[in-house]
Amino acid sequence: MDKKLSDKQILWAIHNTNTETFTQLLKWINPQKIINYVEKNTSDDGEDNYTGNSPYKYKGHFTSIWRDYLQMCERLELDTNNDFVLFPRNLKENHDEFAELVKVKVSEELNQGIKVQYDKWNDLLSYRAGPLNIEVASSHELILKESQALRHCVGRASYAERMTDGKRLILFIRKNDKPFYTVEFDVEDMRVIQNRGMKNKDANKEVKKFMNKWKVKKLMLLQKSKREAI
Repeated sequence: MDKKLSDKQILWAIHNTNTETFTQLLKWINPQKIINYVEKNTSDDGEDNYTGNSPYKYKGHFTSIWRDYLQMCERLELDTNNDFVLFPRNLKENHDEFAELVKVKVSEELNQGIKVQYDKWNDLLSYRAGPLNIEVASSHELILKESQALRHCVGRASYAERMTDGKRLILFIRKNDKPFYTVEFDVEDMRVIQNRGMKNKDANKEVKKFMNKWKVKKLMLLQKSKREAI
């Protein structure tokens, strides 16, 4: 594939797009085909009577959406050598559909990783005393629900990703089997990083007392085993 740009093509990219985005598109498509597809599907004259197939009037916006779409195609392992994939008839429709598919794929991958950590750690860390119990999160969906129920930020993807990597664990503290507090646990250091309740509130006396019991019954045994293994 000839990806060497002529002076005319360089000027077009400078005047019509973000040059970084244009350069990223060159990973998949030669420059003239990029220009032809963008010109065919956009108009930057700003007139309201534009009736092209694409809803995008501005070339810079269109190329950004196209770049994101092609990155999603790779994420979904589609054939980016196929013109049918590279040049969709309705970019917005395909972009939005693939965005949902990527969310599903990411969630599935996170679930697989989280389940591995759950199977490895839950029996070692789960504990119940009175109305309170603590358990390791077993799925991404449950982490998202926990975040929604307690209105804190554990639902961010970074928390699930760190758990998938085995670096951190998310543990749920339940009161009468309902969301109460959420714990982030460092696997390497065997310690609690944070323990947050509704709207990020710090642990109350009841939870602190429960966690002290948990440390004696569960955590100290793990810490001892780790020291002995060194």
